[in-house]
Amino acid sequence: MEPMTIDLGDKRYELKPTRKAMQTISKNHGGLIGALERLGRLDFEVILDVVCVGVGTEVVSTPKQRDEIADLIFAAGVDDTTSGLAEKCVRYVMLLMRGGNPPKIVEGK
Repeated sequence: MEPMTIDLGDKRYELKPTRKAMQTISKNHGGLIGALERLGRLDFEVILDVVCVGVGTEVVSTPKQRDEIADLIFAAGVDDTTSGLAEKCVRYVMLLMRGGNPPKIVEGK
């Protein structure tokens, strides 16, 4: 299971595909489909939650650290023309849906 990397400011973060991340995002947003729907609407709170949950408690374990990540996300922007962060969050949730496995490429289709 390969982590997904994102750049915020001058820092690089790894979103780790873990069972705990999958459960937390699912619980917080009415299931993984609920999270994807809200990510599609560029819901800032969901983007923030996906990033914070994905990097894990060793990086974000306090409200102050969560606020710092929120500031970095705001500065980077979330749409595809700036950072592409929302799209990366969608890809990360899809990775979680596959148990941390990359998509299978089916030849001939």
